[in-house]
Amino acid sequence: MSTPARLGIYALILAAVFALSALLGSWLIPDSVVDDWTHSTPATATDPVKSAPVGLTTPSAAEGAHHVR
Repeated sequence: MSTPARLGIYALILAAVFALSALLGSWLIPDSVVDDWTHSTPATATDPVKSAPVGLTTPSAAEGAHHVR
């Protein structure tokens, strides 16, 4: 079997897995769970530090950040 054929089959299987996952997720997970999850922690665009996940904020120079040059 040639390499392009193998890649094509792999791409089709991968697309089928993602489609099946999306379909099963929409059937198995109730809308109330999704609503609770999306409304539990609102993030605002005006305050990115408070909305950033823990560990992804960059400390300022006043907080002891060390800059490598």
